[in-house]
Amino acid sequence: MVYRYPEWSEGLHNYNDHIILSLQLCMLLQKSIENHTAVDGVVEVLERTEGVKSPCAIEVLQAYLHFEALTSHNCLSVVMMDLYQKGVFNMAGFEITGLSESSIGEVNAEELWDSVCMGIIRSSLVARRSSDVSTSEDNLKEAATSAVTTLLIPAARKRLTKQRTEECHKAVTRYLVKELHPLSTVDSSWFREMAKMLNPKYQLPSRDQLMNTLMPSWYSVEKNHVIKELLQVSEAAVTCDWWTSFAQDRYLTVTLHFIIKGQMRHKVLRTKPVYDVQADTAVAEQIGGILEEFGVRDKVVAVTVDNGSSMDVAIKKSQFRKLGCFAQILSLAAQKVYFSITVTRWASRIRAVVVWIKRSSTAQTVLREKQQLLNLPQHYLVLDVRTRWGSFYLMIERFAEQYAAIQATITDPQIKQSVERLETLTDDDHQKAEELIRIMKPLYMSSLCVSADKSPTCSQIFPILKKMTANFETQDEDSLFTASLKEKARDDLSACYKMMILGSSYRSRAPWIQGSRTESTQMRFGTECKMLRLQPQQRCQIRRNTNFGMRTEMLRMYLSKTSIQMRQRLTGLEELFEDEDRALKSITEAEKTPIAERVQQEIQLYRSLPAVPTSEDALAWWWRRRDSLPLLSQLSNSYLCIQASSTPRERVFSTAGDTISRERSHILPEQADMQIFLQKNC
Repeated sequence: MVYRYPEWSEGLHNYNDHIILSLQLCMLLQKSIENHTAVDGVVEVLERTEGVKSPCAIEVLQAYLHFEALTSHNCLSVVMMDLYQKGVFNMAGFEITGLSESSIGEVNAEELWDSVCMGIIRSSLVARRSSDVSTSEDNLKEAATSAVTTLLIPAARKRLTKQRTEECHKAVTRYLVKELHPLSTVDSSWFREMAKMLNPKYQLPSRDQLMNTLMPSWYSVEKNHVIKELLQVSEAAVTCDWWTSFAQDRYLTVTLHFIIKGQMRHKVLRTKPVYDVQADTAVAEQIGGILEEFGVRDKVVAVTVDNGSSMDVAIKKSQFRKLGCFAQILSLAAQKVYFSITVTRWASRIRAVVVWIKRSSTAQTVLREKQQLLNLPQHYLVLDVRTRWGSFYLMIERFAEQYAAIQATITDPQIKQSVERLETLTDDDHQKAEELIRIMKPLYMSSLCVSADKSPTCSQIFPILKKMTANFETQDEDSLFTASLKEKARDDLSACYKMMILGSSYRSRAPWIQGSRTESTQMRFGTECKMLRLQPQQRCQIRRNTNFGMRTEMLRMYLSKTSIQMRQRLTGLEELFEDEDRALKSITEAEKTPIAERVQQEIQLYRSLPAVPTSEDALAWWWRRRDSLPLLSQLSNSYLCIQASSTPRERVFSTAGDTISRERSHILPEQADMQIFLQKNC
C-alpha cells in the first residue's frame, strides 16, 4: 500500500511527492499568470534568487494547476479560464473524459471544468521520473492542445472559411430556386432554427443578399455558360408565347431548341414583361432582342407557336418561318368531332349518368360492389372537362370499360328510384362508345406523342398525318355513326393541315419524308446542301424566302461573294502562283464527285437502309451515321430541332405560374426572369 503526504499541510502543497510548492509560490504564480507572465520566467527568477536548480516549467505549471484544481472557488478560477482561453492546456498526462467524438464544443461549463480538474488531479497520482517529462510533453502536447482548442472552444468562436460559406450560400440558393420556394423562406424562424441545428457555425444569408447578390451572380455565370454553349450551334428552333400572371401582367417567354452531338437541348432564354399597347410589334421586337442577346438571331430556322392570331402577326413581323402547334391542330380536329350534333346528343346521356354516380356516395359504393362481382378493374368514372384536351375521350373510354358495372348499379334496387329521371342507357350506346374509341384512339395517341416530355420534332408530323388519313378512310361496312365521325375528323384535319405555313414546302425539303422522290425535290435538297457552305446568317436569309427561284438566285449570289472574298484573302505566294493553283484546283475538282451526285448517292443509300422501330431515337440514329451520310446528317439538324408542338412553353408556363404565384404576385419581373432561367436551365 502506497501512502502519500497530504496535498496541503502547513502552507505547503504536495503535487506528486517530488514537487512541493509553498503557498507564497502558488500566489506568486497566480499573479504572474494573471499578468500574462510566462511560467518559465518565474522559474528562472526563482533559480537565480535561490541558486538551486528547479524542475522544468511544465512540471511547475502542472503542480500549480493541481493546486488550483483542489482549491475551492465560488466561481470558475480566473486563472483556469485565462489558461483555457490561451489554449495552454498542454501539460503531460492531461486528459479530459466524457466527450463524444461528435462534440463540437457546446458543453456544460461546470461539468467541463469538473472534468478538467479531475484530469489534473489524476495526473498527480502517477509517479514519473524526471526523464519522462520531455517525452510525455512531446507525445501528449498535440493531443491535449487539440482536445482543448478544437473540442472545447465554443461554436460561436469558430467561423466557417470564406470558401465554405460561399458553398453553403450557393446550396441554399439552389434549394430555394429549384424547389420554387419564396426567397422570404430564409427569414423564417423555423428555417433558421433548422439551419442552426444542422450547422451552428453557418449564418444564413438575408433575403436582400439573396435577391441582390447571390442570385444575380449565379444567373450571370449560368447565362455566360449558355451563351458559350450556343456558339457551337449552327441551327436552332424557337417556341414562344405570352401568358398572364395572377396580377394580370403579361409576360413573354422564349425557349430555344437545338441539337448537339445527337442530343436535343432546350434552354429557356428570357421571360420578359410586355407593357406596350401594340403587343404584336412589342413582342416581335422583344423576340428579336432576346435572340440577339444570346447570339442566335441568325441561327433560327423556324418558330413553333399556337394558332393564335397575335403570335402569328408577331412572328411574321420578325420574319421567321412559323410552324403551327401540331398538338393543337389534332386537338381541334378531335373537338370538332366530339362537339358535333350527332355526338353531343348521345354523349349527354352518358355524362348525366357519370355525374349522378360521382355525386352520390351510395351509388359509388354500389358501383364498387358491382365491379368486384363482375371482376372489373376498380376504376373511378371520368368526367370530361371542356378545356382539357382528351378528357372527353377518356370519359367515353372509361364508360365502355365499366358499362356492365354501370348498368348493374343503375338497376340496383337500393338506388333504382333515384335514377328514374335519367335516360336509360342501352347496348347501342355501348356499341357507339366502342366505335368512337376505335376511331378516335389514334388521334388521341397522336396528340399524346407530340406533347411528350421528350419534345418530339416536326419529323413526326407527316407520318402521323399519313396514319390519320388511312384511319379516317370510310369503309363499306361502317355504320352511319362511324362514317359521320370519320368524315368530320378527316375534313377538319385536312383544313387545319392546309393552314400550316410549312405545308407543301416542308414535304419537299425533307428527303427523309416519304414522297420526296421527284426531280424538283432533289434540286431543292441540292440547294440545301450547298447552303451548308454559307454562314448561318446567310442561310437564315435564304430560308426566309419561300420562293424557290429567288432562293436559288440568292444562293448563287452568296456563293459568288464567298468565292470573291476567298480570292481577296490570297497571300503573296498564292497570288504569285495563282495560275498554277487554279489549274491544279480544276483537275482536283474534276476528280471530286459533284454535289448533285453526292446528294443522289446519299439519298439512295438512305433509302436502302432498313427501317427502324419508332422506339429508336432519330437524333441518335443520324448522329451514328454522320460519316456515311454527311450531307443528310448535317441537314437533319436543321429540321429535327424544330418542335412539333408548342407544349414545351406550356411546361415553362407551369414553372412561371409557380414562381409568380398568388402569394408572390408582387415579385419583380427581373427576379422572376432570373428564377425561371435558373430553375429550367440548371
